[in-house]
Amino acid sequence: MSEEVFMFNLCSVGPYVVNNANLNAVTYNINWNTILPHKYSKFEVSCNFRSNAYIPGALSTAGIVLTDVGFIGINFGKTDIFEGGSTSSNIAMIYPIVTNAIAALNYSYYSCNNNDNCNFTMDYPQSGIITVTLKTYAGAAMANMQNYNLQLSLTGIVGPNIGKANLLSFEKATTY
Repeated sequence: MSEEVFMFNLCSVGPYVVNNANLNAVTYNINWNTILPHKYSKFEVSCNFRSNAYIPGALSTAGIVLTDVGFIGINFGKTDIFEGGSTSSNIAMIYPIVTNAIAALNYSYYSCNNNDNCNFTMDYPQSGIITVTLKTYAGAAMANMQNYNLQLSLTGIVGPNIGKANLLSFEKATTY
């Protein structure tokens, strides 16, 4: 049996955005029924993240680059995310990339890829409203966050439907 992989892009200016007034806490409205089949109750998830470049506008700020390292957190509502046996919304670490060795020409962006972070397992999402948060290790908002794209790769886990997601397997898909 081949694996089914579902790719999903969350862009901070995309069609699913409900609120992006603060790019460190963007809220999306997702109709999971149109993306994920109910035959799976759990998914293995990996992610990639890339922000637009941070390019300081004035000559006096040339060479200033992003320096924060932090976490991508997602609030999936009632969905459980399992990372080493605990429920958490921190799904990945993000870090700045500096593009030039000449300080006056530097620009930077936030990034992570599926090789930087461990995959995690999550239950079928229970809520259509999710919020992506971007915070430093200390819990503060990431500095100078630009628009971004967060790509989630969800692989359906074959096995018995157990837990709360089993209730959803009998519902008909709805459209909004």
